[in-house]
Amino acid sequence: MTTVARSAAFLTVLVVLALSSSSMTRATEKEEVGGSVVWRLADFSLGTTSIGGKKHAMYTMTLSLRSAAAGPVTLTRYEARASLAGLAETEWSGSVEWSLQRASEFKVPFQLALPCSVGSGPCVPPMGPTWTILLLGSDRRGRPIREVIALTLPPAPGKPVTPPTKISRASTPATGFPGSAIAIRISNNLIWVPAVVNGSAVSLVLDTGAQFTVLSPDVATRLGIVVRPDAPTLPIAGIGASDAPIVIVSSLQVGDYIVENLPIAVATMHVMSQFQVDGLLGGNFLAFFRMTLDRRAKELRLEPSQ
Repeated sequence: MTTVARSAAFLTVLVVLALSSSSMTRATEKEEVGGSVVWRLADFSLGTTSIGGKKHAMYTMTLSLRSAAAGPVTLTRYEARASLAGLAETEWSGSVEWSLQRASEFKVPFQLALPCSVGSGPCVPPMGPTWTILLLGSDRRGRPIREVIALTLPPAPGKPVTPPTKISRASTPATGFPGSAIAIRISNNLIWVPAVVNGSAVSLVLDTGAQFTVLSPDVATRLGIVVRPDAPTLPIAGIGASDAPIVIVSSLQVGDYIVENLPIAVATMHVMSQFQVDGLLGGNFLAFFRMTLDRRAKELRLEPSQ
């Protein structure tokens, strides 16, 4: 039997996009120039708020836009997506009436709320969110324009931006069948997937219900992965652990594909302690792929979703 699925998002994200604010100001920060639109990030801050009785980190920023051409640019639609560590992808869109001038900025404020860890530590996510914003409209001659703005925020003001998580194709497949098929093992109703983390072989249990990829503390130590005492934590459900420290591995390869700069959780998986599990292959890895699982042939195939 063959199952085809795309992983779902598991982290609750609140996004607020305000569409009515504009002002005449002069750019004072570095600008990025697209084909028809000049943009810059301003007024970035991180605070906390309570949503449903739970503490959340609240990112606030302003996207300042102006026309890159001599004449005005009219924007009629936006499509935006926010994600954290490759998971909890949240998409929204709408119609707008924005007129961008060359000499002044049109300001669009954004807010993004992310749940804090359960503990009493500071409410700072392990990495900043990534935004991808598509702007559609026309120039003064009526010619269509399409601008894509991609930016990654730092975890907090003054902190460095975490290198973005990205996928690439490996020149040498990880252990398994050559090509795009990956040989899996099915035991105790668990699906074991061969993988390579930072150049070392591991065996991970496929878990589409896990929001994060997880490594056990023993395996992390064997691979030379250091968990700092001040490492950020996130709540990890379903494995018998509460908050778990988050680290970033340089690479996780499954079959033909490598995901670079992937945040993973390091946690003891109490519910699987009898199986000697190296870790879980979870949602923030699987979110990059469409997955085809053939239990009869004991094969897994991955296809980039974008």
